[in-house]
Amino acid sequence: MKVIILAAGYGTRLYPLTKEKPKALLLVKDKPILEYILEKLYLLIVDEIFIISNKKFFPQFQEWFRKYGSFSKKKIKLLHNDSTSLEDRLGAVGDIDFVIQRKRIRDDLLVIGADNLFSFSLGPFLKFARRKSPANSIIVHRAKDKQALKRFGIVKLDSRNKIIDFQEKPRLRPPETDYGGQAHQPEDVLISTCIYFFPVQKISLTAQYLKEDKRSADSSGGYIKWLSQNDTVYGFITRGRWFDIGSIDEYSFVNHTF
Repeated sequence: MKVIILAAGYGTRLYPLTKEKPKALLLVKDKPILEYILEKLYLLIVDEIFIISNKKFFPQFQEWFRKYGSFSKKKIKLLHNDSTSLEDRLGAVGDIDFVIQRKRIRDDLLVIGADNLFSFSLGPFLKFARRKSPANSIIVHRAKDKQALKRFGIVKLDSRNKIIDFQEKPRLRPPETDYGGQAHQPEDVLISTCIYFFPVQKISLTAQYLKEDKRSADSSGGYIKWLSQNDTVYGFITRGRWFDIGSIDEYSFVNHTF
């Protein structure tokens, strides 16, 4: 199995913290966010870990890598996508496809966004995903902060945990309101995290998606929605803490609680 860690964004919602520093290298309790993710991966059987950056921040990742002292360091490969600004970024889906093509990946693929910070093990998810293979699988999380739901993809699962509805960052309205086709706010909301498992039989679908809808290249949630409508995607409901570090307030909160 190969792993892609998506770290090529510019973190504009975290400005000024990420004006000159990549989000993945921000410190949480004196350790970069990226290293928390890598520690989870070292418990798995992984062949290679590809960390995709943009060109602007690539030297900082190289400097981090030079100092990084893990025994599994040899599995890590750094690369950048030639982007130097928001205007020429590839987007999350574009970055996934970039790594697949550049590294000629022909293997099962685990994709993790570098702004994910979580306490749970990835082992149970991978066991679930391999049991569902050759379908795709993602981790979903029970939402607690209902006010933040507009930032995430909301997932509905059937009795077999297959995704039957995916609404990317919908506008939520009170349950008693006639919402005219928009998502309402159920009692138990499942949101999509940026932790995905794509079996080898499905990794070519990123290229197909990009040909059909280049406008959504920046949204990994948009890709999962498309997959759920054109293929099969299962959702694994995880237990434990999960944070998407997308704003200064969230970053401050995580630093005090994680």
